Parts: sequence; structure tokens; C-alpha cells
Amino acid sequence: MVLFDRTLSPLLNASGNTNFMFEIDGLDNSKIPEINGISTKTKLKDRIEAITKNGGTFSYLKAEKDTMNYNLKMVDSVLPEIIGYLLITFYGNRISKLSDIVEHLCNNTNILTHLDIDDKAMLIGKLKKFLVDILLGFFAGRKWDGSYESHGTIVVKANGDLITFHIIDIDSLKDYLFENIRLDTPSTSRHKFGAIIEDKTKNYFKLNLQLRF
Repeated sequence: MVLFDRTLSPLLNASGNTNFMFEIDGLDNSKIPEINGISTKTKLKDRIEAITKNGGTFSYLKAEKDTMNYNLKMVDSVLPEIIGYLLITFYGNRISKLSDIVEHLCNNTNILTHLDIDDKAMLIGKLKKFLVDILLGFFAGRKWDGSYESHGTIVVKANGDLITFHIIDIDSLKDYLFENIRLDTPSTSRHKFGAIIEDKTKNYFKLNLQLRF
């Protein structure tokens, strides 16, 4: 049994293991110092907007750490790229609730056709499995074999109420997580993401995944 306090802990902690890499194409390098110098309260959104306004496009590459990429593929082969879509939508549009991000993606992007996902229900199913796997066995920094370390969970709500799930009630747990999880913004300086990285002839951008209630 896992005790989980929604008032204290995220579902997935931010770390160097939860950084994801994007390649930026079409950006004039002379714009990079100005863009990286943006320091508004919404600097990540503003930097992404500045990149696109100056002709830059984002292409998902990979999870920065091989272990994270392996673990995501253990959940589902296209999950790493799904995470890429989630992150660009969250940071670029400031849509934080996971279910709202999915709605936005299905209505405004090519995620289903690009990743050969049949429909929105299939996409949601992949994400629900991911959330349960994180709760019951998946760790970003440790290679995962797909097995669960727990057979149930207790979620402590902000008002002190307890919600208990068991492995036989997995569908209710999936629904609860999907409807209540949000993406959050951790420290850019601590986790070293959110600025354009120049590497010879290519430019890169990192975004960090943190999930919380």
C-alpha cells in the first residue's frame, strides 16, 4: 500500500531525469541572446512564443536521460513523443490540467495521425496507464521492469479525506488520476531547462515534466 499526500508531493518529481529535448529549426541565431534574456513571470511561455514568432519550430527529440526514455517505452512505445506534445502545450499555452491538455491536442494538433493513435480514447488510455505506472512502480531515474511495487494506494486530499484504491479497482484509480493530475513548472535554474542551447549547427531546448495534484 502506498500513502500519497496530495498536499505535499507531486506524482512525478522534477529532476534532471525528467528533462526532455527538442530541436529548434529555422531560428536566426542572432535572436538567441534576446530570447534567452526574457525574464518575465511567464518566461517559458514567452520564450516559446518568441522562438515561433522568429521562425523557429520545435521538433521532439527524446528524454534527456536514456533510463527515462527506456521506462517510458516500457509503458508504451509512443509515450515519449506523447510527453513531448504535452510539454509544448503546457508551457506554450499554460494549460495545466492533463485532461484539458488532451482535449486541446486532439482539437488543435496532428498528434493522433502523427503517432498513429486511432482516437482520443486510445490516447487517454495510454496516459491513464502511465499515471498508474508512476504511482505504483515507475521511477524516472531507475530502469524499470514493468512490475508494480504496490497493489493499492491511499490518496490524501487537501481537506483530509482519504480515497483508497486497490489493484482490483484499477479503472477507478485511472479515472481519478487522469481527472486530477496537472502539469507544473519546477525551477528552471535548479533543473537546467527552458533556455536555447547552441550546439554547433543545431539549437536545442529542454522542458521539464512535473506532475502533481
